[in-house]
Amino acid sequence: MGVRVRQLFCGANYTRRMSSQRVTVADIARAAGVSVGTVSNALNGRRSQTAQATIDHVLATAERLGYRGNSAAAALRPGHHGVIGLLLPRLVRALSFYMDFALGVEEAAARADLDLMLVTADRPAGINRVKVDGAIVVDWTHELAGPASLKKAGIPVVSAGGTPVLDASPDRVVRVEYEKYVRQIVSAAHSAGARRALMLAADSNFQSDWARATQEAFQSSCEELNIESMTHPIAVNADRDSVLDIAEDVAHRFPAEFVLVGPQRFAGILNSRFGWGGPGSDVRFLASCAGDPVTELASTQIAAIDAGPRAFGDRCVTELIQLMKAGVQQEFATTTHPASVSWPLH
Repeated sequence: MGVRVRQLFCGANYTRRMSSQRVTVADIARAAGVSVGTVSNALNGRRSQTAQATIDHVLATAERLGYRGNSAAAALRPGHHGVIGLLLPRLVRALSFYMDFALGVEEAAARADLDLMLVTADRPAGINRVKVDGAIVVDWTHELAGPASLKKAGIPVVSAGGTPVLDASPDRVVRVEYEKYVRQIVSAAHSAGARRALMLAADSNFQSDWARATQEAFQSSCEELNIESMTHPIAVNADRDSVLDIAEDVAHRFPAEFVLVGPQRFAGILNSRFGWGGPGSDVRFLASCAGDPVTELASTQIAAIDAGPRAFGDRCVTELIQLMKAGVQQEFATTTHPASVSWPLH
């Protein structure tokens, strides 16, 4: 895939190489026994404060290792590192959406000849140990502190999915208009005869812009269409048994013809176990706000929002590189990433 991924994972800091084994500035520094800054200065012509013997040694080491330069990083501001960071939410890092998004980021970084540092927990000190030229934050939540430290250091930040707090300050937001797709789903359920609707929504431990937008769109749509509704919280990382227990209990207290599920894969679990969304079920319309590619998007009985996470990640890298190349403070902007709804046969 052509890019090296540096991972910080639950306190463990380790590096893995992708298949191409591309030589980086850090590799040259280790082999030459000098700092990354010295290597960067030697390779980029900033040599006034470096002894000629050291410069020659660095250049010879780079040639011996087969260093081929960094085409995208070369266009960045002086003092670049050729590394971008990706901050993934700790609670949901195992879900396919985030893995596909990360693959999209990796592929775009590889095309730009940039390294990628993957941060799967909110560890601002960790991300600062390896210097980055920019960062992408997926599903920014209230407690996330890492992006603030990056912004303080003057590092551009792209927020994928928007921010739920007023004092969050990304340089660019790339978001999906989840409100529009939730409204389409609620309208379709209403047209199919649903007059009572239940939403199993992300609980307070994961209040991202996605969580806020989907919940507000569900509630307002139900009010506009005169659908009696109820919203019940559920942990986004709940296990299968917990999902079944919570859903069964809530459905007993509030029988609904339409159930909208926020977290990914939960609708697939409910369809598989209870037959919700299928023929003969009291829940005639079942939908997911974050379609799982296997159990929900591929289902003929579940309506599911498909945000195209791999293309989403690619788009965020494109926006970030534009910011990094500018080298100056850019005017804040929000761009929209297109999504779609996978509809059930009925």
